[in-house]
Amino acid sequence: MKKYMFPIFLAILAASATIGAAIWQALEKKEAYKQARANQVKADKNQAKAESNQRKADYYFRKLLIANEENRKLNLEVNDKASNIIESNNKLIQAQAETILKIFGSGYIRMEIGGLKDEQFKCYLVNVSKYPIYDLEIAITNYNEVIKCPSKVENGKILVSNACIEANTFYVRHPILPADKSAGIKYTLPKDITHFLFTKISSRHNTTFQYSIIQFDKSKNKTLHAYRIYEVDIKNNIKLIEDNSLGIDDSIWAKNFHDESKLLLEF
Repeated sequence: MKKYMFPIFLAILAASATIGAAIWQALEKKEAYKQARANQVKADKNQAKAESNQRKADYYFRKLLIANEENRKLNLEVNDKASNIIESNNKLIQAQAETILKIFGSGYIRMEIGGLKDEQFKCYLVNVSKYPIYDLEIAITNYNEVIKCPSKVENGKILVSNACIEANTFYVRHPILPADKSAGIKYTLPKDITHFLFTKISSRHNTTFQYSIIQFDKSKNKTLHAYRIYEVDIKNNIKLIEDNSLGIDDSIWAKNFHDESKLLLEF
């Protein structure tokens, strides 16, 4: 009997080892499954969290897009209103400026020569501005005679007898000359000589000087009127504003007129 016990023991031991190995493998598989399941649950949670975060990101991104669009529309509305305000202000400023120009006047007067009557040139005033000109005081000086008046030069100034100038100056006043209108004046010139006239025109808003050379061209049966018009600013600076010299050389102007910027009317 004893001789069979050892083999039986070995068989039982081998069977136990096999069963133990099987149980261990089963436990390992269960643990692996459990770990895999836990990992899957964790992965699912992470995926769900990621999807939730993505939905939140999408939600806030859409809100941002909506807010940006609303801001864009609001900016457009604000810009439109600002543009309308600026345009209204500009129109108001322009209207105010136009009102001031209409009240105080703007532009200048040109003295022109009209047709012949009884062998005399007729003179008249033309408003070349689109605004009225007020409180006109016109002095037309006959330089054919004034250039002969007693004179002298002191400290760079030309001193001319005021009495001589007054004797050869025609004065006229005009309360208003509307825009683009003309007005005749009672001042005529014989056509048979060349005339050199100096016209000073003062108005409510400015003063101008006009030098004129007037001649009747018999060969063309036409009156020639060359002129230069200067404006005087508030600092007494003289600026040329219109030149219709008709090609007459500067020496002719200098010979027959005093330089107004250097002229004193009496001594």
